[in-house]
Amino acid sequence: MNARQAGATLLIAKLDRLSRNAGFIFALRDSGVDFVCCNMPDANTLTVGIFTVLAQHERELISKRTKEALAALKSRGVTLGRPANLTAAAIQQGQAVRQQNARDNKENRQATRLAVLLRQ
Repeated sequence: MNARQAGATLLIAKLDRLSRNAGFIFALRDSGVDFVCCNMPDANTLTVGIFTVLAQHERELISKRTKEALAALKSRGVTLGRPANLTAAAIQQGQAVRQQNARDNKENRQATRLAVLLRQ
């Protein structure tokens, strides 16, 4: 059963997390599925349309900037995606950063406290 069949409202955190593809969001809106964006709960069809088009434009800009940056690195002779860059030290440093980020994450700390309470 889907949201439309159940008569449910789809709750999403942010419109641009649902999709940055305007066509997809417009199709969802036109399909009869009600949805609410937590970051703009009072949005109507006009504001959803405007923000959807802006999100798609931002996606296109990000893609363009990324391609330009990679091309600039390549033109300077930087070899991209070399497995040689993945030294044991680099892998260890990456793991340490990810672990620290996980420990610092507010939601992870909250989930850990809940798990400890449930375990007790």
